[in-house]
Amino acid sequence: IKRLFIFRENGHTPLKLTAVSRNCPQLSGLTLFGWEYVRVDRPSWVAVARNLVSLEIIGMGFSSSEVEDRKASLQFDDDLLKEAKSLRKLKVAGWGDSQIDLYSLLSKLPDMEEIYLEDIKIILEWTKVRKSSALRHGLTSLCISHCSTLDVNLIQVICDFLPKLVDLSISSLYIEDPSRGLPFHFHLPQHEVNQLVAHPTADLKLISEMKELESLHLNVNYPNDHHEHDFALPLLLIRGFPKLRSLHLDNYISRRGGILSYTFDRVRSNNRLQWFLKQYNRDITVDLN
Repeated sequence: IKRLFIFRENGHTPLKLTAVSRNCPQLSGLTLFGWEYVRVDRPSWVAVARNLVSLEIIGMGFSSSEVEDRKASLQFDDDLLKEAKSLRKLKVAGWGDSQIDLYSLLSKLPDMEEIYLEDIKIILEWTKVRKSSALRHGLTSLCISHCSTLDVNLIQVICDFLPKLVDLSISSLYIEDPSRGLPFHFHLPQHEVNQLVAHPTADLKLISEMKELESLHLNVNYPNDHHEHDFALPLLLIRGFPKLRSLHLDNYISRRGGILSYTFDRVRSNNRLQWFLKQYNRDITVDLN
């Protein structure tokens, strides 16, 4: 057996994997699915983790604790992956409550190639990245979907920390509301809601300097100067993004008018940009929304 799926309805006690390590010595792919917490027995887990190449974790947190402490149980204990030296692909879906320190996680996994995060609270402290300027991770693929963060500059920090990304996808990344623990603002008056920043900002100029990037998909906010000047994005695509082949930007075209006005603006913007790129022999598939 090289691939195994384990489902647990009750995650209040750590999962013992002794039988798995004994009977599946060739196991390289594992999925742990839990309706609640994902807890593993540390000694038996380490024996299994050593051979894993691909790991999927769906559930709340990832720990070896037997203590019924909700806050601790929601943490993603990346120490459990220190012995996973062969791990190259990691997918984590956390039901919106799990918290991952991306810097700490990748520090434990220097050879990781692909990471997919969904419904996760993401931490990546700029101070840690700057203090370790010599440490830049070689991750090639990062996908973030329906996650939240407290850092409005998270995307810029990611680009600095992960300069070798080939594929970057950030869809529906929200600024977390610390007063409610949710990325929504139903409790605020409408005029205050309109002033809030719902998404982190993606500095496309900074991203354009990523030398290995081939595919970029964003659904976030963008600096005002990208919208104020029609040639801002075309010039970036010509002068930067040396290896880019696919660009998909959601939330880029204003929806101030009705559906017909938006549809017209969208078609015109995409056609104009594609024509412009063709004149400069840039083979990039573009989709602006």
